[in-house]
Amino acid sequence: MKLRFFVPKCFRAKTIEEFLKNSHDPRCVYGLTILEGRLGLREAADYILHMRPPKIRSLVAKAAKVESLSEADRVAESLGKFDTDLACAGVVIAYLRAYRRSRGVEQGLQALHKALKTAAECYKRHGERFLRYIKKISRDVIHIALRYNVENRALLIFDDVDIPEISPYKAELLYILGRNKEALRETEKAIHSKDEEIRARGRIVRAKILYSLGRLEEAKREAESVVREENGPVEEALELLARIELLKDNYPAAIYRAKELIRRIEPYDKLKLANALILIGDIFWKKNMRSSMKFYVKAIRIAAESRERLGINEAILMKAANRAAIIMALNDPGRAISFLESTRRFVLRSIKGEKLTVELQEELIYSLFLLASFYALKFRYKKALEYLSQLFYETSSIHERTASMLDLILKALSLYFSILKNRRGKEGLRRGIEKTKGIIEEALSTLSDLYPCNVDANLLYKVLNFILEAIARVLSPLPYSL
Repeated sequence: MKLRFFVPKCFRAKTIEEFLKNSHDPRCVYGLTILEGRLGLREAADYILHMRPPKIRSLVAKAAKVESLSEADRVAESLGKFDTDLACAGVVIAYLRAYRRSRGVEQGLQALHKALKTAAECYKRHGERFLRYIKKISRDVIHIALRYNVENRALLIFDDVDIPEISPYKAELLYILGRNKEALRETEKAIHSKDEEIRARGRIVRAKILYSLGRLEEAKREAESVVREENGPVEEALELLARIELLKDNYPAAIYRAKELIRRIEPYDKLKLANALILIGDIFWKKNMRSSMKFYVKAIRIAAESRERLGINEAILMKAANRAAIIMALNDPGRAISFLESTRRFVLRSIKGEKLTVELQEELIYSLFLLASFYALKFRYKKALEYLSQLFYETSSIHERTASMLDLILKALSLYFSILKNRRGKEGLRRGIEKTKGIIEEALSTLSDLYPCNVDANLLYKVLNFILEAIARVLSPLPYSL
């Protein structure tokens, strides 16, 4: 409600009867007419009387212009004296404005924390009109967590807010951190929500978790329900369905889902289009690599030209480049090396020292593994070991490793041992195992909590043990007991 429609005369009344008697001004009538349909005449007049102090209007206007978190705190303290939905909304707006004006990640998270907590309290007191604020703030928390790799800090924000409406967003963070059991429990709360968007978001997060655990049929049912209801993240559901069909080698169904996904993407959303092209390239991978290459190249061009969201377009670019480089290496490893190294330089230049997103960080580390593999194919073992050393160094600095990253570390270890054996013989391999003992032990200690796509943790234990047993057959005796 825009209070500027009311002349001061409307606010001089002491009672509802006096207000109704003196509200003959056309602007007063207009305001009452708007509220009457929702509240009734007397309730509308009561509402306006409660909003009578002109101070609220000036404070709400000030809330939309705050420049710092401390200023937002002062506005929130002043507006907190008034128990009205407008005052409540003013506090939320002040903290959201402080978030947009924040100069650091921690300051931004503090502003979002206070905004979400205030919105949750307003939601409990004043009803569903504050639900849209909760959704928006939750999406911002997820965005900043992925953008700056602060998932644990973001999770504390959701832990401090006790309403079921945030459960799908909390589940998404838990899933990213590999805490799948807790994430599934949160999605159960979301699925039983009355709000359609929250229900759909809960279903798609649940589908992703089930897909990562290899429970493809259950994941398919959840994703299909999102597509059928036409609510929430339908595009994410279609992409997931295409990948499920691809794992089953059902190429016609995978192509159908991919085409449906592209039809839904808006022409201006270049990043979603690039991601869909990568999906189609993956579908054609086994059947026609030349076609796959065309789709990857198109995705690279779109992502390289896009400047929509820093970090996200670079992640899509690296994802497509890594896949294209694998196809190049089948015929010419040297060309693949040159292409991948130049792409890495371009991406790192584009980021300009900014903190990497989780997805971009994974793709850059995967590119190191590919470069090491390509150099090993050309028998340039020294260069391959340099890239593997860089890979181990970069992964050691990551506090929360995702399941796919842990799987990549195991593959890199296998390649590392293979290169050491070919280059330096048994003695070189023995020294290499001693140097990487810490990496192996850390991998074993964290495997039980992490599940890569369609691979059970027990299977990864077997993979790691197979590597160690193969080394045991070469080395006798081992320098330490495994």
